[in-house]
Amino acid sequence: MQDIFMELGTVQEKEVDIQSELGKIGTEIHKFECYLYTPEYEKYRYRMFFVKYDVSNYPATVVLEESIAKSISGTNSGYVYTCNTRDELEELIVSVLTSKRMIKVMQELIRVNQAKKMSEKKEEANVDVE
Repeated sequence: MQDIFMELGTVQEKEVDIQSELGKIGTEIHKFECYLYTPEYEKYRYRMFFVKYDVSNYPATVVLEESIAKSISGTNSGYVYTCNTRDELEELIVSVLTSKRMIKVMQELIRVNQAKKMSEKKEEANVDVE
């Protein structure tokens, strides 16, 4: 038997106190932030929501930015959603991205981005004239 252990290498044992670790072993929590930004303003980020899920993926908890939550629900019904299936999560994300609030934010980011590019072109034109 000792020859087998020598061939396989050393075996490391891990002690686990099942009274305090039971149900926690192998649990992983994943958290992600979803935001909009424009490359012209790298420091600006408009946070849309956070998503949190574990190894089983569902249920996923989505915490929306407050004005987005009001935009999609129309009331103050809350900004924390629990999605039990992929379909529910996709439906929520589509409603976030097509909400009036997000459309306003995207339009403003496009406007600001275009204004900065126009300003840079005018500066280049002024430098060329001189």
